[in-house]
Amino acid sequence: MTFAKALYIRFTSFVLSAVLLMSLTIMATGTALVFSDVPETAWYFDAVNLLDQKGLQPGYGDGTYRPELTLTKGELLRLLATAVVPEWTDGRGAVSYYYAALENRLIMSGEFPEDKLNTAITRYDAVLLLTRAIENVQGTPIAVTAGISSRIADNANIPEKYLHAVQAAYSAGLVSGTSSGKFGGEAYVSRAMGAVMLQHLLQPSTRTPITYIEVPVASPAASAPAPVPVPVPVPVPVPTPAPAPAVVDSDWFSDAAFIGDSLTHGLYLYGKFRTPTYFYSTGMSIYRVNKAVFTSPGGGDNLSLEKRLPPGNFKKIYVLLGVNELGSYVGDFIDSYGTFIDNLKGYCPDATIYVQSVLPVSKEKSSSGSVFTRARVQSFNEALRELAATKGVKYVDVFEALADADGYLPANYTWDGVHLNNSKYKLWVDYLKANT
Repeated sequence: MTFAKALYIRFTSFVLSAVLLMSLTIMATGTALVFSDVPETAWYFDAVNLLDQKGLQPGYGDGTYRPELTLTKGELLRLLATAVVPEWTDGRGAVSYYYAALENRLIMSGEFPEDKLNTAITRYDAVLLLTRAIENVQGTPIAVTAGISSRIADNANIPEKYLHAVQAAYSAGLVSGTSSGKFGGEAYVSRAMGAVMLQHLLQPSTRTPITYIEVPVASPAASAPAPVPVPVPVPVPVPTPAPAPAVVDSDWFSDAAFIGDSLTHGLYLYGKFRTPTYFYSTGMSIYRVNKAVFTSPGGGDNLSLEKRLPPGNFKKIYVLLGVNELGSYVGDFIDSYGTFIDNLKGYCPDATIYVQSVLPVSKEKSSSGSVFTRARVQSFNEALRELAATKGVKYVDVFEALADADGYLPANYTWDGVHLNNSKYKLWVDYLKANT
């Protein structure tokens, strides 16, 4: 055998051995080394590879991941929006995902200004987004573990805004504390830490939820066994049936004003409900309600609501707006609605304000486009319910009176998928009388 041939055989054997070793390593770990600065022994190795495999957080052009770099607010918003709302992955950068986050209630209006998206994100804001991704987007409430506050050394210093998010994140196993036992919410999140947080979100099996339950320690005086009480038969109470909801008559609405669009006009025309005062305008939206003019059956056209609602005239004000705004961003809708409620309180400070839900749309209408859909109606109504609670006004869920079991307006209730057939306005009236 020549020296060259022997050298070739040795080299081939070495290459085969190296390939075999690499294959065994990949089989053992389930992943291969992707980034030169992310060793297999790193605590974030699996998390980084998971995000790379899903195309969520690639590395840099030189083959590095740079795990020590700080994660920005815009980067985490993009990661979360891509992970939990994949239909928004349009690849146009952090700002486009910003609107996805707003639309899906990962963030609320004004929380993360657009000109601050390139600033570093803290652990406080990171867990706020993570828990909202589970609770608001995935619709799974997180139960906070009993006694969790005693496991977080700085629990007493956590701002109220973040308290639920931090405790929920601990309880769900999304995060854990520092070596000192503190959460350390002011600290910034590195790319490595962010990758692990995302892994816990996407792979629940990797979470390590805290199951600790606080148990009070017995005092020495209580250590002696207490005498066993003799059980005494207790009569089984007879359940008292829940009272039926009070139903008012039409006269109860004689000091009420109904404000809205063409649906409110239909309520006046076909609901056989003439005791309230009506102010309506076809096509009306929350964006122009404060300065628009309204029609009223009693005449006096071309007057704004400020002129229509002198103090003392009305003790109840019912508002129905939203169907014409379904194509807009829900956050803008709620901001404008909140301003309108404040204006109504100024016009009629003694009146009780009732925010009526957006009415359902038919299944055919919902499937015919992306605006008048069941999902958008429900998201607007959820936001309206929260707004009513925040503003201290009443929320009236007319949606539940008209929707079927699947959340659609029945086909025989409507002539166009949105507006009611004449006879169905009576269902709306009956619901209002029973839910004042």
